[in-house]
Amino acid sequence: MWPLPTERLLLAETVRSEYKTHRQRVEARLSELESEVRAREDEMRALNTYKNTMTHINRLPNEILAMILVLAVTQGRPQANCASTTRGKMAPWLSVTHICSRWRDIALNRATLWSDLSFSNPAFTQAMLVRSLETPLSISIKFKAPPHRFLDVLKKALSHNHPPALSPNLKILSLSSLGDPKFMHHLPEGLLEGKCPSLEHLSLDGFRLLDWQTIPLAPALTHLCIKVNSDMYRHSWRPSPQPFLSCLVGMPLLRHLEVSGILPSLPYPSPVPPHTLNHLEVLRLSDSKAWIIKLLKVIRLPRLKSVWIRFNESSMDIDLFLTSLKTSWDLAQNGIQNLRLSTSIEHTRNRQSSHSNTLAVSFSRPDSTDPVTTDMVLIFSGGRNTSVEQLLRSFGLSPGLTPLHTLKLESHSPVSDSAWTEILSTLPYLRHITLGRALSQGFVDALKSPPNGTSPPFPALEELVFDRVDFDDGQVGASAGRIKRLIDALSSRREQIKALTVNRCLNFAKGDFDPVKTQLPGLKVSWDV
Repeated sequence: MWPLPTERLLLAETVRSEYKTHRQRVEARLSELESEVRAREDEMRALNTYKNTMTHINRLPNEILAMILVLAVTQGRPQANCASTTRGKMAPWLSVTHICSRWRDIALNRATLWSDLSFSNPAFTQAMLVRSLETPLSISIKFKAPPHRFLDVLKKALSHNHPPALSPNLKILSLSSLGDPKFMHHLPEGLLEGKCPSLEHLSLDGFRLLDWQTIPLAPALTHLCIKVNSDMYRHSWRPSPQPFLSCLVGMPLLRHLEVSGILPSLPYPSPVPPHTLNHLEVLRLSDSKAWIIKLLKVIRLPRLKSVWIRFNESSMDIDLFLTSLKTSWDLAQNGIQNLRLSTSIEHTRNRQSSHSNTLAVSFSRPDSTDPVTTDMVLIFSGGRNTSVEQLLRSFGLSPGLTPLHTLKLESHSPVSDSAWTEILSTLPYLRHITLGRALSQGFVDALKSPPNGTSPPFPALEELVFDRVDFDDGQVGASAGRIKRLIDALSSRREQIKALTVNRCLNFAKGDFDPVKTQLPGLKVSWDV
């Protein structure tokens, strides 16, 4: 049953005087077997390693496999960040180091795999710092109430007095303070006291900022985002205009700037020479309209590609804003080719939900063949029924709205009859109109061709879209009359539109299409696309 040496030991009849000697023989045999087991394990390990080298993925060069492992960790980070356990947060790195010895060796020696620091566990963070060597580092932390234990750890790690120091290699730093405002964190003094010459991306969201000097700005920054929660406005210290401008000029490579709730409120010195931000491509501001206008008056944005602005006010009177914007951004001097106005419901923590109006605009580029993109987004807070007419008149007709070819109105805010007849119906290139929520009688009246030989309204109109429109609009049974007036208005036009789309509308049944087919036989009609 057993190998002969073992069998002899098990069957030997030993007298008491020979127990010690026999025990030594047994131990010697065990030692032999253990050596054999280790040899077999080494043999199996060698064979398994060789077998792994024969798989397709392990035929890849180390450099290619290292890139794949980095990509796997990057893709696993979002899910790991939501994990409730420390091991779950470490899962992306564990998954690539526990497969085989080759993967582990490659992963441990790939510095970029460890450069996007995880703060799931202090010991693990320390290990990542060591393995990242001198690779540019990224830090992204969301602090929750009560104050997060990693805030002090982070400050210590960012200090040059704490090896290995993060500061010289730090490339991306993103800190968010979440939760109840009463637990909001102050940005730690001297957060980056050792300076960060390599810092390119800085995002601070929701902190109490008591001193502009506590913000770790650096000349290499290309992305700067500073957001103060609206609940915290009264607790935050707004910078003086001159230091604020000096900081912007001191970041010559800046391409993305986002500032919320902390723009200077004091008057800028007069006269102020314009400060040119030569590389800025994206500008996002959220604050009082007056303070946004003040800033736009003193900066120039020659390479700006897009603007996103949120006004604290609901008023759509933007005359002064547009005047200031045109002085700083040349593209804003062009007319508008696409305009969309919509209403959304915003849910903010610790606040009741509120409505806001969003205006999205694409400026005309006569010589460009590029696809149409949204150049400017303006959000007006807390305005559900604000009149749109003032907004349209602010843009004006020349060049303003003259090049407009696509109009989408999906807002709760009403469009007055005069806005339809005096502004929109006169636009020479308006080809596509989308209406949402309600059918305006002013629009229907403006559609009708006049009986005399005067210029027809909407002379270029080709396509009309109704999206989620309630044709009853609160009056039961009113849809039939409204649909009839719409069809009569369309059929009265000397130049018929080419396409009508009815998408997800209420109180517009398929039977309502019969008069459309009769009076407008050449019209292409699409139903619930």
